[in-house]
Amino acid sequence: MALAGSGCLFLLLLCHGLAERSGRWERSGASASEGPKRLPHPLLYFDPRDVSNLRQKSHSSGHSAITRAIRNAVGTMLGKPSFYLPPSDYLSFSAKWNEVYGNNLGVLSLYCLLYPEDQAALDFTLDYMDRMASYPQWQVRVAPNDEVPVAHSLTGFATAFDFLYPSLDAARRQSYLEKIHGVTKELYEFSKYRAWGKHYLHNHQATNIVALLVGALVLSPHRPQTALLCKQIAVDVMEKTMFLLDHVVDGSLDEGVAYGSYTARSITQYVALALRHFHLNHTGSPWLKQHFWFYYATLLPGFQRTVGIADSNYNWFYGPESQLAFLDRFVLTRCSLNPFASPTDAKSK
Repeated sequence: MALAGSGCLFLLLLCHGLAERSGRWERSGASASEGPKRLPHPLLYFDPRDVSNLRQKSHSSGHSAITRAIRNAVGTMLGKPSFYLPPSDYLSFSAKWNEVYGNNLGVLSLYCLLYPEDQAALDFTLDYMDRMASYPQWQVRVAPNDEVPVAHSLTGFATAFDFLYPSLDAARRQSYLEKIHGVTKELYEFSKYRAWGKHYLHNHQATNIVALLVGALVLSPHRPQTALLCKQIAVDVMEKTMFLLDHVVDGSLDEGVAYGSYTARSITQYVALALRHFHLNHTGSPWLKQHFWFYYATLLPGFQRTVGIADSNYNWFYGPESQLAFLDRFVLTRCSLNPFASPTDAKSK
């Protein structure tokens, strides 16, 4: 279960008004919706006062397919902890491509938020996060100059911190926050001279910049100045990306369905975060509207492949169910995602 899927599955649980509730971007780096008498988290996609409503929605028949997918994914992980937990030592973690750990952490933390009575799941997730926080860095040793796996780890870890903050003790809050702060600053420095900090239509750019933004948003109540610097560069790059994409009239991506899905999952996350936190509304984007049909075409009977530059993979890496459901609900606003979810999910396996 990838984070893109869990993030968009989460968004589908929200009613329209809840999803669009947002705080203004203050110069201090903190959200204007934050009050002095409540917890600073969660804040990425919803406020603390929204959690009970979200839990109710997760139990409704209209969201049964989504919550069943979440519960099944977590049940699989809990059933084989030795396989799904990050390695206990850094050398094993860094020995191979490790983006899966950040991805799985997203759905784990979402499940724990929806089902707080499941102590076994929470204990598993905390052990998971303790291990990731203990590593000196999140790079893969054989690819030390590739920040994509770091971005996956940061997005998942920061999202989990945001979702689970009320359940964390003081020591874990501090330890996890310091890890998020260190990695976010590291990505910020890399963005100054890595190619992905200067390119706009590339899967590394979207993946790493959105991770930088997620880290910055989570840091906002705690490290406002660092958060502000990181948000400024992330929003600047992503806004230029959206500007360029809106000149692609057929809604396609040049990287095909595999690597292009890295880009698309990050863009859908950015659209949701930009609307909530900065009042930047891209739901009317002509590229996004056409992108739905680009995705939809890959699910039709008889479809074989798309042509992608530098992409010889015919399979989806991320999606397309999460991207399709997000576009259907928040861009096309047809609200037909619930009957859409099950067949789409089945076709993407």
